Amino acid sequence: MSKVKFAVLAGVVAVAAAAPTEAAIVSMSPFVGAYNEGFEGRSFYWTSGTTPVFGGAGTMHERNNGSLILTGSWSFRTIVRPYEGRIIMGSPGGWMEYNFNQDMGKFGGYFATNSGTPDGRVEFYKRGSLVGSQTIAAPASGAWTWNGWRSDSGFDTVRIIGNYWGGGFMMQDGLQASPLPAPGASALVACGVLAVARRRRNDT
Repeated sequence: MSKVKFAVLAGVVAVAAAAPTEAAIVSMSPFVGAYNEGFEGRSFYWTSGTTPVFGGAGTMHERNNGSLILTGSWSFRTIVRPYEGRIIMGSPGGWMEYNFNQDMGKFGGYFATNSGTPDGRVEFYKRGSLVGSQTIAAPASGAWTWNGWRSDSGFDTVRIIGNYWGGGFMMQDGLQASPLPAPGASALVACGVLAVARRRRNDT
């Protein structure tokens, strides 16, 4: 291996080992997460308090003294039916949040509103501190729209807030989430590449 290539690989290791202390929330295209939530296997009901989601990796809560609704369709200013499966979830009274039992690096899913007031806002928190906030695209027509985000620093709480009064009427379906990679994982991969390169150089 040439000295130039060796120097490049060494630089990759150095960059990977330098874990960022903070990173902005960045939008991303659809992905398949380590955990997913489509609210299937649940019949229609109103719920408040703590409800397990993502296979036990987190919980969801309505945060405006109201309830969350799981239903097969929802009619208000327009009708929203499931993006996939038979069930969707939303709140008629206010904004809601997901709390995870580990730091997540990715979160996304399909969002729609039947309130006639388009769009909303997503907020990401870690240990109670705001990591970042972005707009949720959800047209007034009620059409399902993918929204996905990632963060190198991770988050453990996601708040979903509609632009309608109280923050409600933001339907959700086909949600995905993935944990933040373990610290140093990227550096280990880079070190492995460097070790292979050294071995090939020695063999030649």
